[in-house]
Amino acid sequence: MDADLKIDAMREGDIFRWSYRNPNASHGVYSGYHCCSRIAVFTNGLLRDTYWGLGCIDGRWFSGDAIRALDLEFVGNFADLKPANEHMADYFDDADIVDLNHSNSTRGNFYLRKGAVRSKAKMLEVARYRLDQSLSAERTAAWKSEQLRETIARIEAGETELFI
Repeated sequence: MDADLKIDAMREGDIFRWSYRNPNASHGVYSGYHCCSRIAVFTNGLLRDTYWGLGCIDGRWFSGDAIRALDLEFVGNFADLKPANEHMADYFDDADIVDLNHSNSTRGNFYLRKGAVRSKAKMLEVARYRLDQSLSAERTAAWKSEQLRETIARIEAGETELFI
């Protein structure tokens, strides 16, 4: 997306995934994406990366021309989201989920869009996936059981040089 068109339109609480338009260019005191979540929130006139939290003054932040150096993907606005537990992802369409967890904050950053309703399609997808996993575990357990039965029979027949 074109950041130039977005700067004046940004609202308090807007959330973006970001990257540098030119990752090889110098970005002031910062280099690359070290200590970045690459998730930013527009707050108090600044676009702040969430890696160190929004209240931290040492975190990465952008304003004015610096914002223009970014490719931004709009995620949503906190006013349109409600906090939720991560396990709720199994019940809602991906479009209704906003997962802002990252390497420096791995829990508690999961949201659902306000008005989202449980998705029959997503719930069936998850249930079918779990059934496939369960059936696979059953087949593996049955194979292991058969291998152990054969090993027991060979030991009982006098073979003692086997690995169990």
